[in-house]
Amino acid sequence: SQAQDTIAKLQGPHLVEPDNEQLLALQKQNKQLSEGMQAIQKEAEQLRAELRLRVTSQGHQNHARDDEVLRLRNELTRTKAEVKSLKNELQQRELAQKRTREKEAAELRAERQKADRLQSQLKKVEEEKRSS
Repeated sequence: SQAQDTIAKLQGPHLVEPDNEQLLALQKQNKQLSEGMQAIQKEAEQLRAELRLRVTSQGHQNHARDDEVLRLRNELTRTKAEVKSLKNELQQRELAQKRTREKEAAELRAERQKADRLQSQLKKVEEEKRSS
C-alpha cells in the first residue's frame, strides 16, 4: 500500500527504521486516504445508480413517445386508406352518372329524331290532304 511505499522510501538506502511517531503518522494518513477512497467509490456508485435511473426513466419516456408515434402512424395509415376508398367510390359514382347522362342524351336524341320524323310525316299527310 501507499504507507508501505512511504516506509520503504524512508528506509531508503541507509536502512533506517522509521520512528514510532512517523509510523503512526503514516498509518493515520493511510486510514484517511482509505476512507476518502471509500467515500469517492460510494459517491461514484450513487452517480451510476442515478444515471441508470435517468436512462431507465428516459427509456420509459421514449417508449411512451414511440407508442404515440406508432399510434399516430397507424391512424394516418387508416385515414389514408379511408380517403383512398372514398376517392375510388366517388370516381365510381361519377362514372355511373356519366354513363347515365350519356344514355339519357342518346335517348333524347332518338326521341327528337322520332319527333322530327313524325312531324315530317304529319306535314306530308297535311299537304296530301290539301292537294286532294
